[in-house]
Amino acid sequence: MEFDPNFLEAVAATGFARQYAQLCSQHPLRLDMSPCRAPASHVLRVARPIGPVEKLPGPARAFRFELPWDRPGSNLEFIIQGGTTVEVGFSVWFRGFQVLGTFAILALAVVKSQGGEAPNPPCPRPEFHSIEELGQVLAGVYRLGCLLNDPGGTVIHARKGP
Repeated sequence: MEFDPNFLEAVAATGFARQYAQLCSQHPLRLDMSPCRAPASHVLRVARPIGPVEKLPGPARAFRFELPWDRPGSNLEFIIQGGTTVEVGFSVWFRGFQVLGTFAILALAVVKSQGGEAPNPPCPRPEFHSIEELGQVLAGVYRLGCLLNDPGGTVIHARKGP
């Protein structure tokens, strides 16, 4: 997945990659712990206080947060994988174009674009082992999504989407 260099520069200025890495390090892979049962109703219960959320159709545990500030098409989609891992996809606008990707790939691309070394593993994802911890992960995910979608004068949002 390739991102526009100007987009990567704008995202780098927000501290997104550092904050995503911090979220992943606070909620790391823990193979010695049992997966958490997180039915859709429990996921929605902890996600609703964070932001507007919906369960996506289908059997997978896939959900969508709508991001604030009235930008149609700006959202986060997250999937609970393997019972403990949160994979986050995003859709935001940059200079009139919709940008799609995942947090893990974007964070890696930002680090590489700034001449940094890839983390180990190169594309970490946050994990949870309780419903309460899932709420913490989702709160961090939503904050990061708002960072990408923040209309507060950052370079990322110099122009609105359609």
